[in-house]
Amino acid sequence: MSANQVTYGFCYSEVSREYKVLRLVVREQIHISELKIYTLGVGEKWRNVGEVPCPTRYNFCQVIVNGALHWIHNEDDDRIYSFDIESEMIKSLPAPPGLETPLCALKILEVGNCLCLTYNNIRRFAKTDIQLMKEYGVAESWIKDTILVNSIPRNFRQCNLNPILIWKEGQILIQSYRSLDSYRPESKRFI
Repeated sequence: MSANQVTYGFCYSEVSREYKVLRLVVREQIHISELKIYTLGVGEKWRNVGEVPCPTRYNFCQVIVNGALHWIHNEDDDRIYSFDIESEMIKSLPAPPGLETPLCALKILEVGNCLCLTYNNIRRFAKTDIQLMKEYGVAESWIKDTILVNSIPRNFRQCNLNPILIWKEGQILIQSYRSLDSYRPESKRFI
């Protein structure tokens, strides 16, 4: 009997106005992943989309950008994967060029309707890296910002920094465990 990992995702179609539940079953011993979809209120069965070449092992990130649900493979891989909510197709997107940190160690987010990757390593390297894909699907559109520990407010230094949104003149609203603060990429300072 093979060990299976089951992962669920949830998304909403703006076009059809339907909610969809995704179920990815990773069959460990035979290295196959199957994606099934259940559309709430439509039929009573899971539909099989087929085998997935890019399994996720523990969770779908609930990151929706450009009409697609995104995730990172939890093993060494240099691609970001997406499930197009309308076409129900799985695609891959390029990781940032010259990425120093393995993609599986990064956290994927949606910030300002852009894909965002963060790597919090304040304790070891005294910095947090933020990468934004400014033009969806274009590898050359990734931009990187490094927040150095000496610019981070003291109440943020013991926590992971999570970008939430881009607002007022390109400032990035960043959340830590108990605080919110605004970061200015051009001056490399919190305000």
